Amino acid sequence: MRRKIKIKCLNCKKLTNNLKFCSNKCKKLYWIKIHSTNICLWCGKKTQNNKFCSIECTQKYFKKYTISNFYNKKLQSKSGKIGGNRTKEMYPNHFSNIGKRVHDLHPNLASETMKRIHKVYPNLASESGKKGGKAVSFETHSKAGINAQKTLREKKLGYYNPETGRKGGKIGGPIGGKKSALNNKKRKLGLYNPNRKIQSMGGIASQKTLRENIRNLKYKSQYYDSTDEAGVSASLIEQFNYIPIEGKTLHIRMKNGEIDYLIENLKLFIEYHVRFDKLTFIQYYKKRRKILDKNGYKGYNLIVIK
Repeated sequence: MRRKIKIKCLNCKKLTNNLKFCSNKCKKLYWIKIHSTNICLWCGKKTQNNKFCSIECTQKYFKKYTISNFYNKKLQSKSGKIGGNRTKEMYPNHFSNIGKRVHDLHPNLASETMKRIHKVYPNLASESGKKGGKAVSFETHSKAGINAQKTLREKKLGYYNPETGRKGGKIGGPIGGKKSALNNKKRKLGLYNPNRKIQSMGGIASQKTLRENIRNLKYKSQYYDSTDEAGVSASLIEQFNYIPIEGKTLHIRMKNGEIDYLIENLKLFIEYHVRFDKLTFIQYYKKRRKILDKNGYKGYNLIVIK
Protein backbone atom coordinates (compact mmCIF):
# COMPACT_ATOMS: atom_id res chain seq x y z
CA MET A 1 0.00 0.00 0.00
CA ARG A 2 1.28 3.36 -1.04
CA ARG A 3 0.93 6.28 1.39
CA LYS A 4 -1.00 9.33 0.23
CA ILE A 5 1.26 12.35 0.37
CA LYS A 6 -0.40 15.50 1.67
CA ILE A 7 0.51 18.76 -0.04
CA LYS A 8 0.07 22.32 1.23
CA CYS A 9 -2.64 24.37 -0.45
CA LEU A 10 -1.14 27.21 -2.49
CA ASN A 11 -3.67 29.71 -1.10
CA CYS A 12 -4.38 28.90 2.58
CA LYS A 13 -1.31 26.65 3.22
CA LYS A 14 -3.42 23.87 4.73
CA LEU A 15 -2.51 20.21 4.10
CA THR A 16 -4.63 18.58 1.38
CA ASN A 17 -4.76 15.40 -0.68
CA ASN A 18 -5.25 17.43 -3.89
CA LEU A 19 -2.38 18.54 -6.06
CA LYS A 20 -2.57 22.34 -5.59
CA PHE A 21 -5.68 23.57 -3.76
CA CYS A 22 -7.84 22.30 -0.92
CA SER A 23 -11.08 23.68 -2.47
CA ASN A 24 -12.51 25.58 -5.44
CA LYS A 25 -12.79 28.71 -3.26
CA CYS A 26 -9.04 28.71 -2.60
CA LYS A 27 -8.45 28.18 -6.29
CA LYS A 28 -10.52 31.27 -7.21
CA LEU A 29 -8.89 33.42 -4.52
CA TYR A 30 -5.42 32.39 -5.63
CA TRP A 31 -6.09 33.25 -9.27
CA ILE A 32 -7.56 36.62 -8.22
CA LYS A 33 -4.40 37.41 -6.24
CA ILE A 34 -2.15 36.60 -9.17
CA HIS A 35 -4.10 37.87 -12.19
CA SER A 36 -6.28 40.73 -10.79
CA THR A 37 -5.02 44.26 -11.45
CA ASN A 38 -8.01 46.35 -10.24
CA ILE A 39 -8.32 47.62 -6.65
CA CYS A 40 -11.63 48.08 -4.82
CA LEU A 41 -12.44 51.79 -4.30
CA TRP A 42 -13.84 51.17 -0.79
CA CYS A 43 -11.73 48.51 0.96
CA GLY A 44 -8.58 48.57 -1.21
CA LYS A 45 -8.52 44.83 -1.94
CA LYS A 46 -7.62 43.37 -5.33
CA THR A 47 -10.57 42.37 -7.51
CA GLN A 48 -11.40 41.18 -11.02
CA ASN A 49 -14.32 43.65 -11.14
CA ASN A 50 -13.93 47.18 -12.49
CA LYS A 51 -14.44 49.22 -9.27
CA PHE A 52 -15.71 47.20 -6.28
CA CYS A 53 -15.02 43.72 -4.94
CA SER A 54 -18.57 43.15 -3.58
CA ILE A 55 -22.09 44.64 -3.34
CA GLU A 56 -21.47 45.67 0.29
CA CYS A 57 -18.50 47.84 -0.76
CA THR A 58 -20.55 49.51 -3.52
CA GLN A 59 -23.38 50.30 -1.06
CA LYS A 60 -21.00 51.77 1.55
CA TYR A 61 -19.23 53.89 -1.08
CA PHE A 62 -22.53 55.16 -2.55
CA LYS A 63 -23.87 56.00 0.91
CA LYS A 64 -20.79 58.00 1.91
CA TYR A 65 -20.64 60.08 -1.28
CA THR A 66 -24.47 60.20 -1.82
CA ILE A 67 -24.42 58.58 -5.24
CA SER A 68 -27.58 57.26 -6.98
CA ASN A 69 -31.26 57.99 -6.30
CA PHE A 70 -31.35 55.76 -3.25
CA TYR A 71 -28.99 57.99 -1.22
CA ASN A 72 -29.34 61.42 -2.88
CA LYS A 73 -32.59 63.31 -2.12
CA LYS A 74 -32.11 65.85 -4.92
CA LEU A 75 -31.85 63.09 -7.50
CA GLN A 76 -34.93 61.42 -5.98
CA SER A 77 -37.01 64.58 -6.42
CA LYS A 78 -35.72 65.13 -9.97
CA SER A 79 -36.41 61.55 -11.05
CA GLY A 80 -39.84 61.70 -9.37
CA LYS A 81 -40.74 64.87 -11.29
CA ILE A 82 -39.50 63.39 -14.57
CA GLY A 83 -41.44 60.18 -13.96
CA GLY A 84 -44.59 62.09 -12.95
CA ASN A 85 -44.47 64.31 -16.04
CA ARG A 86 -43.86 61.27 -18.25
CA THR A 87 -46.91 59.42 -16.86
CA LYS A 88 -49.05 62.56 -17.35
CA GLU A 89 -47.91 62.75 -20.98
CA MET A 90 -48.62 59.06 -21.58
CA TYR A 91 -51.91 58.91 -19.61
CA PRO A 92 -53.31 62.47 -19.38
CA ASN A 93 -56.81 61.62 -18.07
CA HIS A 94 -56.12 58.24 -16.49
CA PHE A 95 -56.22 59.06 -12.76
CA SER A 96 -58.99 61.67 -12.95
CA ASN A 97 -61.21 59.36 -15.04
CA ILE A 98 -60.95 56.53 -12.46
CA GLY A 99 -62.42 58.71 -9.72
CA LYS A 100 -65.16 60.03 -12.03
CA ARG A 101 -66.12 56.52 -13.17
CA VAL A 102 -66.42 55.23 -9.62
CA HIS A 103 -68.52 58.26 -8.63
CA ASP A 104 -70.79 57.89 -11.67
CA LEU A 105 -71.36 54.18 -11.06
CA HIS A 106 -71.70 54.46 -7.24
CA PRO A 107 -72.53 58.06 -6.21
CA ASN A 108 -73.29 57.16 -2.56
CA LEU A 109 -70.65 54.45 -2.10
CA ALA A 110 -68.98 55.86 1.03
CA SER A 111 -72.20 56.59 2.92
CA GLU A 112 -73.75 53.22 1.97
CA THR A 113 -70.71 51.25 3.19
CA MET A 114 -70.68 53.14 6.51
CA LYS A 115 -74.40 52.46 6.97
CA ARG A 116 -73.89 48.72 6.36
CA ILE A 117 -71.01 48.59 8.85
CA HIS A 118 -73.14 50.45 11.41
CA LYS A 119 -76.02 47.97 10.96
CA VAL A 120 -73.78 44.94 11.47
CA TYR A 121 -71.64 46.52 14.24
CA PRO A 122 -73.67 49.32 15.90
CA ASN A 123 -71.19 49.88 18.79
CA LEU A 124 -67.99 49.40 16.81
CA ALA A 125 -66.57 52.89 17.32
CA SER A 126 -67.20 53.06 21.09
CA GLU A 127 -65.94 49.50 21.75
CA SER A 128 -62.75 50.01 19.72
CA GLY A 129 -62.15 53.30 21.51
CA LYS A 130 -62.51 51.64 24.93
CA LYS A 131 -60.17 48.80 23.99
CA GLY A 132 -57.61 51.20 22.56
CA GLY A 133 -57.78 53.37 25.68
CA LYS A 134 -57.21 50.37 27.94
CA ALA A 135 -54.38 48.99 25.80
CA VAL A 136 -52.47 52.26 25.70
CA SER A 137 -52.21 53.64 29.22
CA PHE A 138 -51.72 57.23 30.30
CA GLU A 139 -48.18 56.46 31.48
CA THR A 140 -47.03 55.31 28.05
CA HIS A 141 -48.49 58.45 26.46
CA SER A 142 -46.81 60.71 29.00
CA LYS A 143 -43.42 58.94 28.63
CA ALA A 144 -43.61 59.22 24.85
CA GLY A 145 -44.47 62.91 25.13
CA ILE A 146 -41.57 63.61 27.53
CA ASN A 147 -39.07 61.78 25.29
CA ALA A 148 -40.31 63.67 22.24
CA GLN A 149 -39.96 67.00 24.05
CA LYS A 150 -36.38 66.09 25.08
CA THR A 151 -35.35 65.27 21.52
CA LEU A 152 -36.96 68.44 20.17
CA ARG A 153 -35.26 70.53 22.87
CA GLU A 154 -31.82 68.95 22.23
CA LYS A 155 -32.00 69.28 18.44
CA LYS A 156 -33.83 72.67 18.58
CA LEU A 157 -36.69 71.57 16.34
CA GLY A 158 -40.34 72.62 16.08
CA TYR A 159 -41.42 74.78 19.01
CA TYR A 160 -37.82 75.07 20.29
CA ASN A 161 -36.45 76.47 17.01
CA PRO A 162 -36.48 80.30 17.19
CA GLU A 163 -36.41 80.75 13.40
CA THR A 164 -39.57 78.67 12.81
CA GLY A 165 -41.30 80.52 15.66
CA ARG A 166 -40.47 83.88 14.11
CA LYS A 167 -41.64 82.80 10.66
CA GLY A 168 -44.89 81.36 12.05
CA GLY A 169 -45.49 84.51 14.08
CA LYS A 170 -44.96 86.76 11.07
CA ILE A 171 -47.31 84.70 8.89
CA GLY A 172 -50.01 83.86 11.43
CA GLY A 173 -49.86 87.01 13.57
CA PRO A 174 -51.60 89.51 11.29
CA ILE A 175 -54.18 86.93 10.05
CA GLY A 176 -55.09 85.03 13.24
CA GLY A 177 -54.56 88.01 15.56
CA LYS A 178 -57.11 90.26 13.84
CA LYS A 179 -59.74 87.54 13.47
CA SER A 180 -59.45 86.34 17.07
CA ALA A 181 -59.51 89.94 18.35
CA LEU A 182 -62.73 90.72 16.44
CA ASN A 183 -64.33 87.48 17.60
CA ASN A 184 -63.41 88.16 21.26
CA LYS A 185 -64.65 91.75 20.96
CA LYS A 186 -68.08 90.60 19.72
CA ARG A 187 -68.49 87.92 22.41
CA LYS A 188 -66.71 89.93 25.16
CA LEU A 189 -64.19 87.19 25.87
CA GLY A 190 -60.64 87.23 27.28
CA LEU A 191 -59.20 90.74 27.41
CA TYR A 192 -62.49 92.23 26.21
CA ASN A 193 -64.34 90.90 29.24
CA PRO A 194 -65.29 93.82 31.56
CA ASN A 195 -64.38 91.73 34.62
CA ARG A 196 -60.92 92.89 35.84
CA LYS A 197 -60.09 89.53 37.45
CA ILE A 198 -60.33 87.80 34.06
CA GLN A 199 -58.25 90.57 32.47
CA SER A 200 -55.51 90.16 35.07
CA MET A 201 -55.30 86.40 34.35
CA GLY A 202 -53.72 87.24 30.98
CA GLY A 203 -50.49 88.30 32.71
CA ILE A 204 -47.98 91.02 31.84
CA ALA A 205 -48.11 90.42 28.06
CA SER A 206 -51.87 91.12 27.99
CA GLN A 207 -51.54 94.57 29.61
CA LYS A 208 -50.19 96.13 26.41
CA THR A 209 -53.15 94.84 24.36
CA LEU A 210 -55.54 96.09 27.06
CA ARG A 211 -54.03 99.55 26.90
CA GLU A 212 -54.09 99.78 23.11
CA ASN A 213 -57.38 98.03 22.24
CA ILE A 214 -59.71 98.53 25.21
CA ARG A 215 -58.64 101.49 27.38
CA ASN A 216 -57.25 103.49 24.43
CA LEU A 217 -55.88 106.36 26.60
CA LYS A 218 -53.25 107.98 24.41
CA TYR A 219 -50.94 110.85 25.41
CA LYS A 220 -47.91 111.92 23.35
CA SER A 221 -48.15 108.82 21.11
CA GLN A 222 -48.09 106.44 24.15
CA TYR A 223 -50.90 104.38 25.70
CA TYR A 224 -51.71 104.43 29.44
CA ASP A 225 -53.81 102.41 31.87
CA SER A 226 -55.58 105.46 33.36
CA THR A 227 -55.77 109.27 33.15
CA ASP A 228 -53.88 109.54 36.47
CA GLU A 229 -51.03 107.48 35.05
CA ALA A 230 -50.90 109.78 32.01
CA GLY A 231 -50.88 112.78 34.42
CA VAL A 232 -47.85 111.38 36.29
CA SER A 233 -46.09 110.97 32.94
CA ALA A 234 -46.90 114.60 32.00
CA SER A 235 -45.43 115.93 35.26
CA LEU A 236 -42.26 113.85 34.77
CA ILE A 237 -41.89 115.26 31.23
CA GLU A 238 -42.06 118.84 32.51
CA GLN A 239 -39.80 118.40 35.55
CA PHE A 240 -37.12 115.88 34.42
CA ASN A 241 -37.19 116.04 30.57
CA TYR A 242 -38.62 112.52 30.67
CA ILE A 243 -39.24 110.87 27.27
CA PRO A 244 -41.83 108.04 27.52
CA ILE A 245 -41.09 105.06 25.23
CA GLU A 246 -43.13 101.86 25.57
CA GLY A 247 -40.98 98.99 26.88
CA LYS A 248 -37.88 101.14 27.53
CA THR A 249 -38.79 104.08 29.79
CA LEU A 250 -42.54 103.40 30.08
CA HIS A 251 -44.15 100.11 31.17
CA ILE A 252 -40.80 98.32 31.43
CA ARG A 253 -41.45 94.60 31.18
CA MET A 254 -39.19 92.22 33.09
CA LYS A 255 -39.31 88.81 34.72
CA ASN A 256 -42.32 88.44 37.08
CA GLY A 257 -43.50 92.03 36.68
CA GLU A 258 -43.77 95.40 35.00
CA ILE A 259 -42.67 98.84 36.31
CA ASP A 260 -44.43 101.99 35.10
CA TYR A 261 -41.64 104.59 34.66
CA LEU A 262 -37.85 104.71 34.39
CA ILE A 263 -35.72 107.87 34.54
CA GLU A 264 -32.34 106.56 33.40
CA ASN A 265 -30.35 109.71 34.28
CA LEU A 266 -31.40 109.51 37.93
CA LYS A 267 -31.38 105.66 38.02
CA LEU A 268 -34.92 105.84 39.34
CA PHE A 269 -37.95 103.57 38.85
CA ILE A 270 -41.42 104.95 39.66
CA GLU A 271 -44.47 102.74 40.18
CA TYR A 272 -47.98 104.25 40.20
CA HIS A 273 -50.29 101.92 42.12
CA VAL A 274 -53.62 102.93 43.70
CA ARG A 275 -55.20 99.64 44.80
CA PHE A 276 -53.82 97.35 47.49
CA ASP A 277 -56.33 94.47 47.73
CA LYS A 278 -54.42 91.91 49.80
CA LEU A 279 -50.98 93.49 50.36
CA THR A 280 -50.10 96.52 52.45
CA PHE A 281 -48.15 99.44 50.99
CA ILE A 282 -44.86 98.19 52.55
CA GLN A 283 -45.45 94.61 51.37
CA TYR A 284 -46.15 95.83 47.84
CA TYR A 285 -43.01 98.01 47.87
CA LYS A 286 -40.86 95.05 49.00
CA LYS A 287 -42.37 92.86 46.30
CA ARG A 288 -41.53 95.39 43.54
CA ARG A 289 -38.06 95.87 45.01
CA LYS A 290 -37.40 92.10 44.78
CA ILE A 291 -38.40 92.13 41.09
CA LEU A 292 -35.89 94.89 40.35
CA ASP A 293 -33.10 93.15 42.30
CA LYS A 294 -33.67 89.85 40.51
CA ASN A 295 -33.54 91.53 37.09
CA GLY A 296 -30.20 93.29 37.75
CA TYR A 297 -31.38 96.72 38.99
CA LYS A 298 -29.95 96.64 42.53
CA GLY A 299 -28.27 100.04 42.09
CA TYR A 300 -31.53 101.73 41.01
CA ASN A 301 -33.92 103.48 43.40
CA LEU A 302 -37.68 102.83 43.56
CA ILE A 303 -40.59 105.13 44.40
CA VAL A 304 -44.17 103.85 44.74
CA ILE A 305 -46.92 106.47 44.34
CA LYS A 306 -50.34 105.59 45.73
